[in-house]
Amino acid sequence: MFRYKIIMISNQAGLSPGKKTGDKKRTDFKNKIGQIADSLNISFEIYAAMAYDKYRKPMIGIWNYFVENRNVGVTVDKENSFYVGDAAGRIKNWKLGVSSDWTDTDRKFAENIGINFYTPEEFFDNVEVASFSYKGFDPKKLPRDVPLFIPSSSSQLALPAGQCEMVIFVGYPASGKSTFAKKWLVNAGYVHVNQDTLKTKQKCIRACETALKENKSVVIDNTNPSKESRKQYIDIAKQCGVPVRCFWFKASEALARHNNMYRHFNSENEIQPLPDIAFNVYNSKFFEPKLEEGFQEVIHINFIFEGNDHERKIFNLWYS
Repeated sequence: MFRYKIIMISNQAGLSPGKKTGDKKRTDFKNKIGQIADSLNISFEIYAAMAYDKYRKPMIGIWNYFVENRNVGVTVDKENSFYVGDAAGRIKNWKLGVSSDWTDTDRKFAENIGINFYTPEEFFDNVEVASFSYKGFDPKKLPRDVPLFIPSSSSQLALPAGQCEMVIFVGYPASGKSTFAKKWLVNAGYVHVNQDTLKTKQKCIRACETALKENKSVVIDNTNPSKESRKQYIDIAKQCGVPVRCFWFKASEALARHNNMYRHFNSENEIQPLPDIAFNVYNSKFFEPKLEEGFQEVIHINFIFEGNDHERKIFNLWYS
């Protein structure tokens, strides 16, 4: 006979201390939970995710915390565990006249953990499984057989020693630019210019000028979404008489947002997720890079995941 523990897990960003009404909402929430406990007269634990971090469903931070710290050393039997939730991704008219579910995070949460999932109707009323669909980016469908760069007839990614050039990156935050830069260009002797590291645009420009005057190739590892942001660097290259190539990172916004949360989750909270505004600003300023801007070549860089089996497993989780 199995022994079960009842755990309630809820996304409650509105209860955050940073919200104006957070204190009152937390008090109301606690009172409501107290009333539920009195009514049911059974033991249960409840966890509320109050921020957009690794503890928010469908991410499994709360589950991991429970397993590691709150289950008194008992090994969880996933095969006989299950999760019941109404954020199930059910499509419109899954029941006659009923609209679609507003989200699918509960179903994704259960899939991330690897346990069975039921809607309330399926579990309590024994109805048939309703039609559903997942929303958002599914990392498991990310192609694995794409070339690293297109056109494949392009010259090598890094020029031989002794030749000088500028490479300007274009791409969403969290699209793999810095990892690519370090692996393919910095290791080949290119000077790495990155505003996250240097802090200001002016320092980036000075670092770029210094490198080119010393006959060193340079890679501009910023998002550079607009023609204006790229022109400042192209003009420097022209003044120094060196060619410029553009590496356009083709990761979609959905993939970049996924990478953003993967970095956060996989770093044990050391890397904080970028806010939505970082992606929105990129979109608002984006202009497709073209040869006419002064590039010798515009190379498309595909995102290819690199990591061990454990890291791939973490990458393949649903994050939104």
